[in-house]
Amino acid sequence: MAIPKRNTTAENYVIRRGYDPHLHAFVDRAPMHAPGQFPYCALMQIAATDDKENYVLCRGYDPRLRAFVDYEEDNPDKPGIAVAKPYGLRETEVYAKGEVHIAFLPLSRLGQNPGKAETTVGHPADLEEEIVFLKTDDDIFISWMLAEDGSVASTVVKQFCRFTLNEALTTSDDSKAATIQTQFGNGLDHASTSITVNNLLTHAEGTYVFEGDSGDAGLALYSGSGTTWYIVQMECP
Repeated sequence: MAIPKRNTTAENYVIRRGYDPHLHAFVDRAPMHAPGQFPYCALMQIAATDDKENYVLCRGYDPRLRAFVDYEEDNPDKPGIAVAKPYGLRETEVYAKGEVHIAFLPLSRLGQNPGKAETTVGHPADLEEEIVFLKTDDDIFISWMLAEDGSVASTVVKQFCRFTLNEALTTSDDSKAATIQTQFGNGLDHASTSITVNNLLTHAEGTYVFEGDSGDAGLALYSGSGTTWYIVQMECP
């Protein structure tokens, strides 16, 4: 079978029999990429409340589909794109609606899936913990992953709040459920006002500083993760 010549600037260049252009480069115009799944990169915009630890719903242009995928809650025509968070930022309320971030399609032993630690939220606890497939709450495999660009942190949300207790807190309770009434400081309001407030341990094991009745108010500092806060002060019982 005759092998046709390829256009090239190299004088007297011909494709040699048995030549694989993906593995050998005889001239400067030969392809230098490896065959396989192409490592696409795209810009994604946060389109929904960041209330999931491992991923966030975005909208953006998917170069594989060559189409813009929009997001609207409860609209099947605008499903959005589920994008995994970087392992070091896998907690809720890290991203805010409207933010634009770089996303890419990572490759691993799982294929084109960023995966998640089997039991730990975030990075695996050690080398023994398995990386397993990452799916949405609707059991859909996730392909995209946000790049950890250093522009987001838990400080994008407010760090202090005035809360009221949902039930009585005693000096033997390490924590109780509460409700945020007012939020203070720089950043965005927390999406969820249903929180857990941790009591402050005294020098004595099992004895805590604060107590109060259901409905009593206090000041709390955000823990930096999820909906957990630390009590700073409580009104006198």
